[in-house]
Amino acid sequence: MYVPVGVISDYIFEAGNAWAIPHSVFSYKVLNVIPIENFFWGIGSTYLCLMLYEHFIDKSRYKLK
Repeated sequence: MYVPVGVISDYIFEAGNAWAIPHSVFSYKVLNVIPIENFFWGIGSTYLCLMLYEHFIDKSRYKLK
């Protein structure tokens, strides 16, 4: 089973009080520690990084004639 590094680090830091999120958009927390919107932010930031790479850096795949 694949568990992203962000989820593990977020759980460790949140459980160890290294950082705290006082207000959450949703009342549900995963493992009673991690707010559910952290997963949405993780998916969105990963998608953004991939799309920026595809658009600006990966020019060898799509050559215009």
